[in-house]
Amino acid sequence: MVYGYFNNDNSRDLVVLNQDDNSVNILLGKKDGNFPTEITFITGNTPFALKVADLNYDGVPDLAVTNENSQSISVLIGNALGNFESQTQYSVGNDPHALIFDYFNNDTHLDAVVSNYYDSTISMLLGNDDGTFQDQIVQAVGTQPSGLTSGDFNNDSILDAAVTNQGDNTINVLISNGNGTFQVVGTYQIGNGSDSLVSHDFNNDELLDLAVVNFYETTVSILLGNGDGTFQQSVYYQAGPSPNSIISADFNNDNQNDLIVANWQANTVSVLFGDGHGHFLTLAAYDAGNTTSSVIVADFNNDNMLDLAVADYTGETISVLIRWANGSVQPKVQYAAGNQPRSMVTTDFNGDNNTDLIAANLGDNNLMLMLGNGDGTLQGRLTYMIPQASNSLAVGNMKNDNKSILILTNQNNTVEILSNCSYGTFQTTLMFATGRNPSSALLYDFNNDKTLDLLVTNMNDNSVSVLLILGNGTVQNEMKFQTGRKPISLISGDFNSDNKMDLAVTNYDGRNISVLLGNENRTFQPQTMYTSGINPNCVISVDLNNDGILDLVVANQGDNTVSILLGNRNGIFQTQMKYNVGSGPSVVATADFNLDNKMDIAVVNQYSNNIDIMFGDKNMAFLTRQFFPTGISPSIILVDDFNNNEKPDLAVINKLSNNLMIFLNSCP
Repeated sequence: MVYGYFNNDNSRDLVVLNQDDNSVNILLGKKDGNFPTEITFITGNTPFALKVADLNYDGVPDLAVTNENSQSISVLIGNALGNFESQTQYSVGNDPHALIFDYFNNDTHLDAVVSNYYDSTISMLLGNDDGTFQDQIVQAVGTQPSGLTSGDFNNDSILDAAVTNQGDNTINVLISNGNGTFQVVGTYQIGNGSDSLVSHDFNNDELLDLAVVNFYETTVSILLGNGDGTFQQSVYYQAGPSPNSIISADFNNDNQNDLIVANWQANTVSVLFGDGHGHFLTLAAYDAGNTTSSVIVADFNNDNMLDLAVADYTGETISVLIRWANGSVQPKVQYAAGNQPRSMVTTDFNGDNNTDLIAANLGDNNLMLMLGNGDGTLQGRLTYMIPQASNSLAVGNMKNDNKSILILTNQNNTVEILSNCSYGTFQTTLMFATGRNPSSALLYDFNNDKTLDLLVTNMNDNSVSVLLILGNGTVQNEMKFQTGRKPISLISGDFNSDNKMDLAVTNYDGRNISVLLGNENRTFQPQTMYTSGINPNCVISVDLNNDGILDLVVANQGDNTVSILLGNRNGIFQTQMKYNVGSGPSVVATADFNLDNKMDIAVVNQYSNNIDIMFGDKNMAFLTRQFFPTGISPSIILVDDFNNNEKPDLAVINKLSNNLMIFLNSCP
């Protein structure tokens, strides 16, 4: 059983496989946690395992199923309405069990790895960019391989794999060669009947560890990672009778990774609470129907708390266990916005020394201005129609006249400048052509003529445009510089301490960041790429470790992480440090939120509907966290002082609940 967002309504849906019927059922969810609609799709013979992934990169989740008696996997491409195309089958080995997707040959296309139980092999199917796969590459592993997981186990920025072998009660660690093949570098003894496994950092040393369920021993094995592809010997913790499925999540909001285990014979789900040092101290068990075969966690009723869904193998039912506790803090102020608010900025638009806010509403083609009162509240909305749907919004002061201007990147491949003509009213003054699908913009006086120029990322051109604007409002020329695939966010800063502006760009489809160092003649050097997480969506530059050098912070929407790349004075960045956050991190911001003179990070988690505050410390560990619930699909965050008390507050736009929330800082 897995979940996903299959019909584009922002409610989680469930997928359940039916071995007797050779099919999968899609249960379309509602916001209250119910699943009233069911749709059935045909698979191969005896479907065994399920995975959800966007295999053809259209933003819509697809399905893949292993078929035990067809010696194949079925791929079903989704269409955003809750429906799927007819299956396409790909040959694998005998009795395929587990299936995982990841980027194993560094080409930005998802690849598939399948464990073949009776062949004692794994199959690697390298992915293409259209949702299809190449013929399998077969590799021998231990006896009767069952469970699979992936991760960078030796910290070389190339994804590796681990497989449990039920026939000899071992785990094989497979280090990737980067071309779709693996080396078996370690074999570790675990318990009897080893099956499902997960990889996570259980002891907060930023190294991946492994957790495995042992079906015939009612235990879970924990193997702590050393960071070089090797692991320590197994430590065992008690679960329920016949554990057969395991996942990891922070279930009790203490910012430590816990384990959730489905117990086949006990008809229960066990939760083992982690202490952050690699130990699991408390065991809680919850009734979950008959012969529990699979468990997942998600917020099914949109209350910002993780719930459980459990598959009942013999009863042919799904149990949804809505969680019972809430330790979250509610926002103090909430405002209605327009239809599908996409972006927002803050500044003093009307000259009263209070922070105002303006948002662009994609669904209404308008701007919404809310004037600040100086006490943390905002006055009613003023709206301005705009001719085109906009992708992003930025603010600046082009002519040093103390009147803010707005910059909109539009979906018709233009950038538009709106002048603040009378302290709070706007009119279009300039419009320029850009590359295809401009996604973000920033202002900077690039040629030192005291007039701000424009820099724009072009998602469909894989480039950054620099538009030099003259004092009369015309563009002198446009220069384009190459980036990676689908540049979506950019930030400027002096990364190499030469008093010239440099750029950092996130490449959404490239799993990397482009850094372009500035030249003396106001051009940029060819990009240098740095590895990030999957689907980097936002980048900011800030000095996190107080060494006087700018660092980079990146939100990776595809693997639910934040990357930190510490800078060196020569413009070269260190290898990323990754931190797990909530689901679908879309935007990051920084400030000293707890006033301890250390920089903190605020992360907007678009799919788990909350903000994650990561409090900084001298070791850059960010061990202390605080979560704040938001509306549905938070997409933009801004830091400003809305009540004039010299403390950083937060403003968040919720795209699908069409509202704005202000979080006032309550730190004493």
